[in-house]
Amino acid sequence: MARPRTFDPDKVLDIALDVFWRKGFQSGLGKPSLYAAFGDKASLYLKVLDRYHSWLIKEAQRILSHGPSAREAVEAWLVSFVPRASGTKGKRGCLSLNTATDATLDQGRTAKPRR
Repeated sequence: MARPRTFDPDKVLDIALDVFWRKGFQSGLGKPSLYAAFGDKASLYLKVLDRYHSWLIKEAQRILSHGPSAREAVEAWLVSFVPRASGTKGKRGCLSLNTATDATLDQGRTAKPRR
């Protein structure tokens, strides 16, 4: 008989997002209870990416809906997004771009260390 979960899956995804964002896929995140709840590490990572993308879309919608003009709304969104994506805030860059350049996700092969 399976034990009931003793954690909030949304909070766990937020924590996993932070870990993967800072350290990449090869983060050493390997708790069996996480995998029991979310599947394997790759499945957890994909759920984290979905959560990140949902957050990006909500944030973009929020900012873009408040501009007095389309140009000003897009400018406000870029001013908000570019520092996060470029890594100037926390130096983590964009999780999507980090994932695209993280060769460790490529069929589970070992990649060169990140620089």
